[in-house]
Amino acid sequence: MAHTPSNGVGASGASDRADHLRSWAAGRESDYRLRSGLNGRELALNETETEPETETDGGAGLASIFAVGGGAMALVRKGSRRIVVDGTVYRWRLRGRPTYFQGLAWSPCTFAVEYAETPGMTLVVTTNQPHPSNWIGREADPVLPSVVAAAVRLALREGWTPLAPGPVFHLDQSIGFTPSL
Repeated sequence: MAHTPSNGVGASGASDRADHLRSWAAGRESDYRLRSGLNGRELALNETETEPETETDGGAGLASIFAVGGGAMALVRKGSRRIVVDGTVYRWRLRGRPTYFQGLAWSPCTFAVEYAETPGMTLVVTTNQPHPSNWIGREADPVLPSVVAAAVRLALREGWTPLAPGPVFHLDQSIGFTPSL
């Protein structure tokens, strides 16, 4: 009878350990994760499909708005606000701290909206205003619930389906935004 060392370094122990590491790595590759790319943030949905962010600021800092994991992308509950639009309850969130580009008022403010009870497709709205907490003191109108409700209604008309699973739905309302120099 062959003796196998207890530390798992024997011939069969090494292959068992390598198999374990391979299966762990394969599981990690298929997990939802955030990757930082040269052109900003990308949400890696799996190892073959990516949905790059289309923000002009090199990433809108959506990682602080979304909780990624468990198979679905949902808004972080902390800091999100409840809003009722035409009898349907949604949650929305504005990033508290601006991203670097938003802080310099080089890119507009964004906020996210989702169906409150069973999050599906998330709506990301790019406004035509600088972030209210920009660092250079540029004046900005606050994002009011009436603005969020109007954006939700427009997105629904343009094909956003909040209950269906799917990629982020972008609503660009940044026409008229002038970046600071």
